[in-house]
Amino acid sequence: VSRGMVAKLVSCALKLNLSKDVPFTDVSGSEYEEYIKKVYAYGYMNGVSDDRFSPDAVMTRAEFCQLFNNIIGRNDMGLTALDENGNEYEITAADYSFIDMSPEHWAYEVCLKATSAYDDNGYISISTRQENMRNIIDEFDSQLLY
Repeated sequence: VSRGMVAKLVSCALKLNLSKDVPFTDVSGSEYEEYIKKVYAYGYMNGVSDDRFSPDAVMTRAEFCQLFNNIIGRNDMGLTALDENGNEYEITAADYSFIDMSPEHWAYEVCLKATSAYDDNGYISISTRQENMRNIIDEFDSQLLY
């Protein structure tokens, strides 16, 4: 899905009404221009550089995770969990079996935060994450025709 289409989907789904001029040189005349101005005004999406939004480029997993965190206010969350003894430890990509995530990637923490389940105290709950995933998988019946 293109970055412009995602801007449209988010703008329409959240019924965004604020709009702001953008510093991007590749947005004027785009079919997504008005939606890009809205998601930019809310701080949900930025450009791929200071002057380019790339509305027709495919949105990456990392970019989507950043968008998700921006929308739900998860950017300031930590990556700390508690073990069975109540000791704190830091979540890593290995905890989620993300084999293609390097700590040097700009979105390493972004992707971990977006895919974590947090408890009421702000700690990551591995068991809640696993339960959420298991429920989704259990409900899926590959034999159904859609």
